Amino acid sequence: MKAVTTGINIFKAEFVSGLILTKRYWLNMAAGILNMFLFLVFIQLGIRSFGSGVSVEFMSVKMETLIIGFFSFSIIGVGMGSVTSRLSDNAATGILEQTMLSPMGVIPVLFFGALTQFSVALVLYLLLIPFSMLLCSHFFNVNIPCLVFFSILLWLSSCGVGFALSALTLIYKKTQSFNNLIQFLILTLMVIPSYPFNVFSLSPVSPQVAILNKAIVYHQSVGYKWLTYTVLQSGAYFILGCAAFLAAEKYAKKKGILGQY
Repeated sequence: MKAVTTGINIFKAEFVSGLILTKRYWLNMAAGILNMFLFLVFIQLGIRSFGSGVSVEFMSVKMETLIIGFFSFSIIGVGMGSVTSRLSDNAATGILEQTMLSPMGVIPVLFFGALTQFSVALVLYLLLIPFSMLLCSHFFNVNIPCLVFFSILLWLSSCGVGFALSALTLIYKKTQSFNNLIQFLILTLMVIPSYPFNVFSLSPVSPQVAILNKAIVYHQSVGYKWLTYTVLQSGAYFILGCAAFLAAEKYAKKKGILGQY
C-alpha cells in the first residue's frame, strides 16, 4: 500500500512539473502538437493523391497502416527518449546528483516521469487522429481499449530500451547521435515479420507493433498464447533495461563520474 501511495505521489509531482514546464514553454508545446497534427493530415492526403486506379479498400488499409505506424513510432520515441533526454538535461544543468539522491530511488522517478509523458502523448493522439480524419473526410473504426492496451505494451518494451540507452548516458553523458542512430534500428524492428512466432519475435518492440497492426488495422483477433507472450516479453525487456541502468549507475558512482559532464 505504501508503494502504491508513493507511486501516485511521484506521478502527481511529475504531472504538476510537466504542467509548469508546458506553461513556461507553451510555444514549443503548441508547435509540437501542430507538427503531429499536420503529419497525420498529410499522411492521409498523400495516400489519397495516389488513389486513381486503386480500390478504395486497398487505399483505406494503406492509410490506416501508415497512421498506426506513425502512432507506433511516436510511442516508441516517447518510451525511449523520455528517460535519456531527462538524464542528458540533468547532467548538462548539473542537477543529476539530486535526481540520483531521491529517497524513492532514481528508477521510480524516471519511470513515472516517462509514464506522465506517455499518458499525455496518448491522450493527444487519441484527440488528433479523429480531428485529422474529420479534416480529410476519411474515417475508420478504432478499438480504443485495444489501442490503449497494446500501446502500453509497446511503451513498456521501448521504455526498457530507453533505460538501457540511459545506462550509456550515465557513463558517456552525450549520446544524442548514438540515440538517433538507434532510431534506424527501431524502424527496422517495426517492419520485420515477427508474427507468427519466429526469431525476430524475440527482439524488442517488433512483436508489439505486429500485434498492434493485427488488432487495429486488420481487425483480427489475437490468440491467448501470443498475447501472453507479448505481455511477458514487454515486462522482460523493461526489467533488463532497469538492470542495465542500475549496473551503469553503480559503475558511474564507483568511478566518480556521475556528475561529470
